[in-house]
Amino acid sequence: VVRADVFRAMGGWDEAWNRKMSQDFATTLRVAEHPPIGLALRPTVGIRKHVGNFSGDNQKMTLGDAAILEHALLTRPSLAPYADAIRHSILARRADALELAFARQDFAAVSEIAALVGEGALPRRARLKARLARVPAPLRGVLVPLLLGLGTLRSRMQ
Repeated sequence: VVRADVFRAMGGWDEAWNRKMSQDFATTLRVAEHPPIGLALRPTVGIRKHVGNFSGDNQKMTLGDAAILEHALLTRPSLAPYADAIRHSILARRADALELAFARQDFAAVSEIAALVGEGALPRRARLKARLARVPAPLRGVLVPLLLGLGTLRSRMQ
C-alpha cells in the first residue's frame, strides 16, 4: 500500500514491463525503495489466470520475474547491498522455469534457459535435464519418461 500522490510522483506503474511480464512485480520493487509503505495481509482482489493471460503460464511468469530482478539489479544502485540475494533469486527462478519446460517436454525452451543461465551455474538436476534436452530425439524419448517417472516416484515417497 502506498499513498496515491507518492505513487504518482515516482512514476506510477512501471510501464516498461507492460504486456511483457509481471508489471505488478516490477512496480512493487520500485515502490519498496520509497518507504513508508504498507502491507495488506488479506487480499483485496483476486487474480484470474487463464490460458490467454500472461499470468496463466507459470514458466513465462517465472522467467519474467527473473528478467525484472535482473533489470532492477542493473538499473537501481540502491539494490547493490542485496546483489548476491537477487542473483540467487534470479538463478532459482530460471532453474524453476527450466524444470517446468522439461516437464512440458519443451526441449528447445530447456536449452534456451540453460544457455541464458550458463549450464554450469544450474543445480545438478537442472543441469542433467539441460543435457538430456540436447540428446537425439529417439534416445531422449526413452530417457525423459524414465526421469520424469523417477521424479514422480520420489515425490510420492516424500
